[in-house]
Amino acid sequence: MQVTELLRILTLFQKAPPDDVGDLSLSMMIVFLLVCQEEGRPTGELADILKVSDGTVTNIVRTLAEGRKRDGVRRPGYHLLRQEQNPDDYRVKNVYLTPKGKELLKQLQQGFYR
Repeated sequence: MQVTELLRILTLFQKAPPDDVGDLSLSMMIVFLLVCQEEGRPTGELADILKVSDGTVTNIVRTLAEGRKRDGVRRPGYHLLRQEQNPDDYRVKNVYLTPKGKELLKQLQQGFYR
């Protein structure tokens, strides 16, 4: 992918309504796009690709999914991703798009190919 194409995708994310996904961080956008590229990736694989800790990816995925608890306060999530326990290894969670995530991907693709 060329730099110009990548910048176009990031611009499309930024143009999304703020209450929806317009305020995603760059790392959240990248994780979302990696899951779009290949659904079912384990969180550990995402961490390896991004060269960050498993905990960092877990927090990003939780934020993109149902939300997470921080400092005793429940933070709402974006509901773009969901995690499922790997049937072969209970310690591993695989990451998939939700219907809302699939809709966002469709919108990004439509905006990109205009």
